[in-house]
Amino acid sequence: MILRAVPARHLLPVALSEQRLNPNLLEFTYLSDKINILSGLKSVTNAEAKKLGGLNELRNQVAHNRNYVADLNGLHKFLERMRRTRTFVDEFERRAVSPM
Repeated sequence: MILRAVPARHLLPVALSEQRLNPNLLEFTYLSDKINILSGLKSVTNAEAKKLGGLNELRNQVAHNRNYVADLNGLHKFLERMRRTRTFVDEFERRAVSPM
């Protein structure tokens, strides 16, 4: 095994990132911004971007402690949305691992 010296200028960003002093700029974007980026890069279709928009609404409801389950019908809608979200995430992970 050959070990090569790594210039210090390459180590600084890694060290800062590990200490959370140089976070990835993507961490400062909202979920809606990330959806727009994925759509703009054509990483998702328009239909998928729309589904992600629904995920963003769900995120907002949960994050802002909105009353998103007021009755049994609301519970069914919430559970269906969670199921669709899980399916979408599973598919997105599968595509990230498998070549298209």
